Amino acid sequence: MGSRRLAALVTAGVVIVLAGCSSGVPHRALAALTAGCSTAVAAGGPLAAPKPVTASVPGRPTAVVGMADGRWAFASVSAPSVPGVTRGAITVLALGHGAPRMVRTLMRPDSMPGAYGMAVTRNGLLLVAGYTATVGSEPVGLLLVDDGRLALVCNFNSGTVEEFPVPAAP
Repeated sequence: MGSRRLAALVTAGVVIVLAGCSSGVPHRALAALTAGCSTAVAAGGPLAAPKPVTASVPGRPTAVVGMADGRWAFASVSAPSVPGVTRGAITVLALGHGAPRMVRTLMRPDSMPGAYGMAVTRNGLLLVAGYTATVGSEPVGLLLVDDGRLALVCNFNSGTVEEFPVPAAP
């Protein structure tokens, strides 16, 4: 699907949803869409918060993504506060049986100063928006679309969203 067609479909979907959930009188064609929509607000009590379980990672975490099977997660961490150290890492965490457990740390290349967006493809490939000028204009966000066949990348400096085909796993 082309990026223009995708943008048109997304825009049309947003317009329909927004029009269907407006607080005004709905248009006759959109009346069926407003059946479960309301702008009413009600006060509620605080939700019971479970006690979180934590895992320490080296550096400062900036993004995290998990595998669909719930067994593994990947955390992007910035470089520790050490003068001259510019690289960060991707930390591999094992999930389940209590707190996440760090099992491995992979250093990011020097050309990737940050990693703020990550996604895992269906075939287990980890994609990282690495804030490097070599791809786009400092990509910071990442989303898989079209059943995981395409990646939408947010470019910080250019103010653009680009579409890329997802590479096959090696």
